[in-house]
Amino acid sequence: MLFSLSSTLIADIIHAYSALELLSLPDGEARVLLAPLFDKEHPEPLRLMIENSFSELTLDLLPFIDNDDPIPAEPADPQLLQLNLRLPVSSSASLATHLRRRMEMIIADRVFETALNLLVIPNMSDSSAALLTIAENYRQHHTASLSTLLSALRSPARPFVRKRGY
Repeated sequence: MLFSLSSTLIADIIHAYSALELLSLPDGEARVLLAPLFDKEHPEPLRLMIENSFSELTLDLLPFIDNDDPIPAEPADPQLLQLNLRLPVSSSASLATHLRRRMEMIIADRVFETALNLLVIPNMSDSSAALLTIAENYRQHHTASLSTLLSALRSPARPFVRKRGY
């Protein structure tokens, strides 16, 4: 099944994460460092980070990539990140919707974690501990989400059971 993930939606999720984290941080250096992280005026770094995270997710899902149904070389919309996955036979359209959303969340979590870790390296200070804690929370979340996604893709088909009318 072809999944089209919206990089615009993923960027919106990341901007929401950033806004929520800014609200929860006390005034100080960590807040100052986090504020310009995902500047909407300069979207190129965020777009690149989203594409890199998508690439990582694709490698994680490699055993489930369906090579029999090729993806067009260039998607009609450049904001779409596409991959074909083999789904369990018994999966429904609603499962596909949930899987797509889970993949978008994994990408957003990875981008946010990576960005926070990049902030900490050149800025080793008291606020680094706060940023590292936030980054670790996002790492744990995307790791758990990936595990759930892989479990859903590994789900065996439901066995056929004949109903008897007696």
